[in-house]
Amino acid sequence: MKEKVVFNCRSMLPGSIKTELKKMYDLRISPCNLTKEETLRTIRGADGIITCSDCMITQEIANEISPKWIIYFGTQPRTIFDDSCWNKFSKKVYPTSVVGLTIAETSENQIKSFLSEARGGKWDANIAIVGAGQIGQELMRRLFLRFSRVFYCGGRGEKVDLKKIGFRYLKLEKAFKISRVVSIHQKFIPKKTESLVQEKHLLSMPKNSLLLNNSRAGVVDFLGLKNALKLRSDIRVVFDSYYPGRDPSELSVYDNFIFTNHSATHSDEIYRECYKNLLKIIKDNNLS
Repeated sequence: MKEKVVFNCRSMLPGSIKTELKKMYDLRISPCNLTKEETLRTIRGADGIITCSDCMITQEIANEISPKWIIYFGTQPRTIFDDSCWNKFSKKVYPTSVVGLTIAETSENQIKSFLSEARGGKWDANIAIVGAGQIGQELMRRLFLRFSRVFYCGGRGEKVDLKKIGFRYLKLEKAFKISRVVSIHQKFIPKKTESLVQEKHLLSMPKNSLLLNNSRAGVVDFLGLKNALKLRSDIRVVFDSYYPGRDPSELSVYDNFIFTNHSATHSDEIYRECYKNLLKIIKDNNLS
């Protein structure tokens, strides 16, 4: 009997890859961005899981599943696990590609486009990066070549290595208050970084600012964001992911909110790399 494998990922599975996987497994394909209950229902009993950053493995879900392996589309699989259950799966997880660098590149282009449009080609602006992990740091380095005032906030505080090369750490409140652009790349951790960015932060932003969130939607408080969109029509807000279980139309009614629906990681090159690495991981680690 073939092992049950669930493909729970935002990207479309190419026909040739689907054929290869079906030769090896009892393949089940499900949508992403599911609620906790839907995620559990989908992956319970799976021998293998192929997933992306839209699938959160909470402790409750972890107690109900026991896959032999998990292949993660991206570079930082730890971000989809609660801290309490990462150790259970850490040796079973295989990342596929350099999606993080793609997100940094996309964010850079979005910021440049916004400033070029809003400031008539003038590049003098404060930019704050929320979360200086791999993606955040890559974006900071890219922006630092053109902008002199690139700050970072959130995370676990000031980083010595970033201080040495000239990056300044600010508290969240001050970063939002002085920055024309805020780009969020903070890791989402339920009850920890969940709703880290509040309504007060958004309302304090300078006039005609940009809030760019190419991380998880949940880092920004939903009701706080909704109120800020209503009260500050001058602020442009761009989200690449949405709140699980909620309908994007709730916020799309506001002219200053744009939902890009995961376009930050959409590129033919990235997908080709992901699928090539997917089959390589299966072969190299005898997962079939």
